[in-house]
Amino acid sequence: MILACCAAAGCLAADQAASWSRRGNVFAVRLRDGGAELELMSASAFRFERTWGGAPERRPPITGEAVQADVKDLGSRLEFSTRYLVVEMEKSGLRLRVKNGEGQVLSEMLGLRRERAGVALEYRAGEKEKYYGLGPRTAADLDLRGQRVRATTPLLISSAGYGEFQRAPGAYVYDLAQSQKGRRRVKIEGGDHLECFFYYGPAPKEILEEHVALGAPGAELRASDFGILEAGQVPKDVARLPGGGVASWKGLRDSVRALMHASFSGMLVAGFDLAPYLAAQGALAERGVQFGSVVPLVWASGAGGDRSGNGPAYGKAMELRRRLVPFLATYATEARERGFPLARPLGMQFPSDQEAWKRTEEFMLGDELLIAPVCSAEVKQTVYLPQGIWTDLRSNQVYKGRQTLEVQAAPDELPIFVRNGTILPMAPVAAGEPAALHYFPKLAAEFFVHEEGLDDFSQFHAAPALEIVRLEIESLKAREYEWVVHHSGACRRVAQVDGTEYREAASSRALKPGAWFYDRATDNLHIRAQAKAGQDLIINLWLEVVWN
Repeated sequence: MILACCAAAGCLAADQAASWSRRGNVFAVRLRDGGAELELMSASAFRFERTWGGAPERRPPITGEAVQADVKDLGSRLEFSTRYLVVEMEKSGLRLRVKNGEGQVLSEMLGLRRERAGVALEYRAGEKEKYYGLGPRTAADLDLRGQRVRATTPLLISSAGYGEFQRAPGAYVYDLAQSQKGRRRVKIEGGDHLECFFYYGPAPKEILEEHVALGAPGAELRASDFGILEAGQVPKDVARLPGGGVASWKGLRDSVRALMHASFSGMLVAGFDLAPYLAAQGALAERGVQFGSVVPLVWASGAGGDRSGNGPAYGKAMELRRRLVPFLATYATEARERGFPLARPLGMQFPSDQEAWKRTEEFMLGDELLIAPVCSAEVKQTVYLPQGIWTDLRSNQVYKGRQTLEVQAAPDELPIFVRNGTILPMAPVAAGEPAALHYFPKLAAEFFVHEEGLDDFSQFHAAPALEIVRLEIESLKAREYEWVVHHSGACRRVAQVDGTEYREAASSRALKPGAWFYDRATDNLHIRAQAKAGQDLIINLWLEVVWN
């Protein structure tokens, strides 16, 4: 419950002729020229509304649960303290100052006024504060500081650890320390009031999680949405990446960068029109199609018909996309429930890695896959790998993170790197073949695959346990699976925990349920298993070399 260190209602200074009152999590202030509300939404988020000419419209509370807070009337200001935030609201002018639990100032409002043309706000801009979001754009730098931005999506994420979302009607123009150092200004053109949501992360993904949990729209997608759509099939609320109808290397780079800006703007799903690249020739067509194979949504406006004539690069890229559908559909569920975009800038996924923030032409797909689209005619390109151990999905070669590599990408190859400690589920190559579960050790891993129609998850786990590696399948549907354990080393024995022994096959083509094969050329171990619906199928591996 809310604990108050003062009365539930109190009077402001007499010369202001105003008062404040409390209604659950909402604290309302009445002024001569209007009013304001501060609504505590959680211990790390609140909503602030300021109106002129009347009190704010009374709305249902955003959360029905009482937010624990200590509320004090300190004469010249009201103070709201939660577990993570201290919010100070000056009674004169209703300016806000927000601190974290350690007393560090996160945001400080210096001015708030109604003008003939709208509403104007001014904030202090921290000396080293950086700003992200505000809609898709094609700038190479994700940081917007020093720019004047007309926002298409008024969600701003600050390197100070907070997010700010504006909901009042109007056109938003942000001056991010451009006209005056140390000042951040927001103009709501045509607006007649202010309604601002404040989220404390401090990490970007935590800010986005608050944003969707407190009312922002999530992603409503089905597995069928991850094929190649026609333009009329594209779901609503999809950020359409720039293309201009004509394929070009600049347009391809712009699309990748716009995808990163869209993700920081809380746009959970972005889409790419493949049609210009299907009509192009040579390397540009191949690279555009490769990007289309991993962008969250893809369509081909006006292309229609059989695309088999687009060449082997097209077929290989679209096969990859088909195989990634279980992965993409599962992350679409996470986007809906937790507010994380499917495609994530490296800085969002690795916020403490300063080098990751500089990379705007590579990105994470989910938590596991690092995608490095080729956006030039060169087959050589540099790729930065953040912290961890990474496997090149093309070659199975292993690399340590925190380094920049020069990689070769043949015309039909898209560089994809998988993090150590990952299970990557992939749909069958063709009907009648098994679903694949690629495990990249040596860390333990798990993945929950969303089963459409059941609205639940099949679960997959992998973990070394002393001299044994344990693989577990909890499948909601009867299905044949093939575990692919990368970098396994030679194997001595494979058996289920119930004692069922798996036999060694002579080749990968000879694999059937209940058999395994160690491919010395790739250093990968393949195990074929038939899982019954609802079965907890546990398989143990005894390898020649014990993993540390």
